[in-house]
Amino acid sequence: MTHLLSQFRSIIFDYGGVLTFSPTDRDWQALAEIVGAPLSSFHQEYWRNRDAYDMVQFDSASYWRNIATTFGRELTDDDVRRLVDLDNQQWGRPNPNSVAMVRTARTTGLKVAVLSNIQFDMLSFVRKNHLWFSEFDVQVFSCELRIAKPSSGIFLHTAKLLGVHPTEALFIDDRQPNIDGAERVGMKTMLFESPDSSRELAKLLLNSEIPPKNADGRFYRSQG
Repeated sequence: MTHLLSQFRSIIFDYGGVLTFSPTDRDWQALAEIVGAPLSSFHQEYWRNRDAYDMVQFDSASYWRNIATTFGRELTDDDVRRLVDLDNQQWGRPNPNSVAMVRTARTTGLKVAVLSNIQFDMLSFVRKNHLWFSEFDVQVFSCELRIAKPSSGIFLHTAKLLGVHPTEALFIDDRQPNIDGAERVGMKTMLFESPDSSRELAKLLLNSEIPPKNADGRFYRSQG
C-alpha cells in the first residue's frame, strides 16, 4: 500500500462525528423533549436551518425557538441555555483514536487542519474543553468565515491557509454532501462511517494501528 506522504501534503478533519463521537439516541431524545418534539420529527427540524445557524444567520435563541415553535412549545431563556449546553456536549466527546491519528499525521510531516460547520457557542466550548485543538496547523469554522460546507469556498480557503493545492489534500467527513463538496474542488476524500474509520486511516498513514490513547489520555473519554 502506497504511503500517504507520496500522495498528499495535508489532511483536513471534520469535527463532530470524526474527531468526536456522534450523538447517541439518548442525546437526541434529551433535546427533543425540551422542545416538545417526537424524536421521529425532531431531526428534520434540527437540520433544517443548521447551516444558517452555523453561519451565524441565527443566534442560539432564535434557532432553538424556531424549532420549538414548530411543535407548539415556547422556550424560556433557561431552556435555550440547556439546549445549547446539551448540544455542545453531544458533539463534544472526543474519539481518542481520531485525536491520536491527527498527531500521527503530523509526525509523518503532513499538515493538518480542522474544518467544521459550527456556531460560536459550540466553538467556545471546543476551545475551552479540547486543548488538543491547538495542535492543528489550520482551523476553519463556518461561524468565523460565514461560509459552510459543502460550499466550494470553504474548502478552497482551507487549502489556501494550508499552503497546498486542493488535490494535495485528503478531506475526512461523516456526511456525504460534504464529501461531495470537497471532491468538486479536487480533494481526495474519506467518508468517516464509524469510529473505527480512524484505524483505517492509521493503516494508510503508517501501515500500523494507532494506539487507543495517547500519553495525555486524560483529555479524552470514550463513548458510553
